[in-house]
Amino acid sequence: MRLQVQSFAIVAFCSLAFFALFLLIFKPYYLEDANELDQIALERDVNRLNRTLENDLDLLKRQTVDLGVRDDAYLYMLDKNPLFMNEYFTGDTMENNQINLVLMLNENNELVAGRYQYSDVEDAYSVTPKYANELIREIENADNSLSYIRTSKGLYMLQMSPIKKSNGKGDDVGVMILGRLLDDHYLSGLEQNLSVDIVGSNIQTSNKPLENTFIQKNERELIGTVFIPQSERNTYTALEIARERLYYLEKKSNVNVLFILFGVLVLVYTAAIFFFMNRYIVSRVTKLSTHVNNIQQNKLKTKAIPHSHGAKDEIFLLERSINRLLYTLEMKHEEIQNLALYDALTGLPNRANIEREFPKYLKTAANMHVLFMDLDGFKAVNDSYGHRIGDTLLKTISFKIKTVVDKELGIVARIGGDEFVILLKNRTKSDMERFLKKLYQVLNETIEIDGYQLTVTPSIGISQYPENGDDYEELIEQADMAMYQAKRQGKNQYAYFQKEGEMIST
Repeated sequence: MRLQVQSFAIVAFCSLAFFALFLLIFKPYYLEDANELDQIALERDVNRLNRTLENDLDLLKRQTVDLGVRDDAYLYMLDKNPLFMNEYFTGDTMENNQINLVLMLNENNELVAGRYQYSDVEDAYSVTPKYANELIREIENADNSLSYIRTSKGLYMLQMSPIKKSNGKGDDVGVMILGRLLDDHYLSGLEQNLSVDIVGSNIQTSNKPLENTFIQKNERELIGTVFIPQSERNTYTALEIARERLYYLEKKSNVNVLFILFGVLVLVYTAAIFFFMNRYIVSRVTKLSTHVNNIQQNKLKTKAIPHSHGAKDEIFLLERSINRLLYTLEMKHEEIQNLALYDALTGLPNRANIEREFPKYLKTAANMHVLFMDLDGFKAVNDSYGHRIGDTLLKTISFKIKTVVDKELGIVARIGGDEFVILLKNRTKSDMERFLKKLYQVLNETIEIDGYQLTVTPSIGISQYPENGDDYEELIEQADMAMYQAKRQGKNQYAYFQKEGEMIST
């Protein structure tokens, strides 16, 4: 299960990383042209605003020149036409011509007449001397190239023209100044005519000429700024135009839909990868691990790993390799078990084996005879002919003993150099006499090894269950004592151990 969780986490992480990488790379690239289109649209709005301001300034210039060369204005400056201001600059006339300020100055820049009008008020008001002085001071300080002056009443678009006769003859008698107030009413008109959104105006200063700027206010809006130079040096009025990022928002909406679809595709792709990875790799490795663990804990009867898939892939090869390893380990285990429970030379059970089997054998025994046998003359053979001959002799004798014992369904074990233990159960006295007769007959036969005629004889001590007890060690010790009694009586014979300690030999 842990491997499955880890595999799912890895697949999910890779998919999310791929999705995030796609998002980081594709989205900015896809939206880049939308940003450019929104920027172009905003630049177009800013340029239209600039052109409109220039057109209004040009119109104001033409109006100023036209009024400056009228004879009525010329005569008014000579005090010969006192009705000029009331005829040309009433509230209605100024409103219709979009003029918010008119000043008529003599050749000494002194105010002769002046009127102003607010955009939202029909009446026109005479310019007070104080306000006239403010205007004249700003005009005198202004650069001749400047067309905008900021006063206490707001920012004016100004144009001036000399007052002269209509035929152009004679000297100038003064200056005609017309102004348009760039107030909220004027800006609202610009918004309506240009279909733009002017969101604010403010004053900025700079030592360098300012050019139009374009910035991103937020995700939904771009701000373009038009800088209008004022009479005060290094001072500008900034008009800010906001434009909704229509191209960007539309493409972003499309991108969001695309990303949702792509996200669903990534999820399906992730699920498919995990499904096939789990089916063909993870689940097989998990089952393999479970089988190996169960084998380790001896929960399975068979030690073989079943093949989880028909394809001969790496996992199949791993399963086959593990099966080979398990088979080898099983063989080695059997070898080790044999070494632990069987005599390496003769193949007979050893001392540990017969000690382990004794309780099982005893459970089904009404009686039992424990025989302790030692070979007479074996040491002399070993000393005279060498250990190789001695070992061969032991194997031959062991085979003969086992042949006789197996017929009686008994157990024979080699517990020492030339010492053997035999267990026989449920045998009568006559059965034992017949068995011992056969055993002695077989073991007294001459054995030929490498041309040598060898003869060894057995001395056997016998203890009995239940007469002599039921403890293995005790019965072996008693049989051992009886065997030595048989040797003392002349060897090549057997003796029974009696409770009273008397040895009955045969």
